[in-house]
Amino acid sequence: MAGGSRPEIVVVMATPKGNDETDAADGTTAGGPKRAGRSTPKKGAARPAASARRGKAPGAAKPEAAPKPGRPVGSVRLTDEIERTICSCIRGGMFDHVAADLAGISPRTLTEWVARGEGRSDRPSTPRLQAFAKAYRRAKAEARGSREIKVFEADPKHWLKYNAPSQPGLPGWTEPVPEVTDDPPPEAAPPGPEPTGVSLATPEQAAEVLDILQDVGIFDRFECLTEGCPCSCHEEEEEAEEEGETDG
Repeated sequence: MAGGSRPEIVVVMATPKGNDETDAADGTTAGGPKRAGRSTPKKGAARPAASARRGKAPGAAKPEAAPKPGRPVGSVRLTDEIERTICSCIRGGMFDHVAADLAGISPRTLTEWVARGEGRSDRPSTPRLQAFAKAYRRAKAEARGSREIKVFEADPKHWLKYNAPSQPGLPGWTEPVPEVTDDPPPEAAPPGPEPTGVSLATPEQAAEVLDILQDVGIFDRFECLTEGCPCSCHEEEEEAEEEGETDG
């Protein structure tokens, strides 16, 4: 070597090929640190579910949507045709449930509509239901009024009996009603002995019966304790008294 200089020696160290499992565990690769991010699955390995890739648990229920305001699902909407059918049937004399069936709704729906229209329901009312309730009541009044006119023309006495009954102190077409006063009612008489259904014999009838019993020999002698009785017992006493006065 010229000039007595020492030659430079360069040592190149080869990087050994590492283990894939060890490199994957400590986050490095054979060529250096492992690149952060999505890892490429091995060939033949199962891919994770789409919900797991999006950060959602498999089988999780979807959140329920908030109920929308308005008419409940499956409820019936009041239309002009339904209102005309119901009012026409009631005006003709039908019962409410029959008119509801003919209009294609349930009797409960008809009752609820009228109650809401008249403010008698917990559910809110609407101008449409208020107008329907008025039409419903008008049909009821027309049905009754037309029948009352026919009854009045066919049988006035029957109509007056129920339309003009007697009042207290005022005669009408029913039985008189006594006038109501402020005077206390009269005291009732004390109750007497209850009837037994057997009439008592008179003293004469009793004396006659005793004489008959004595004549037939049921008893020979008896003593009557009733003073003034016309039986034979007293007659014998009177005869004995007369004989005693005669002997004296």
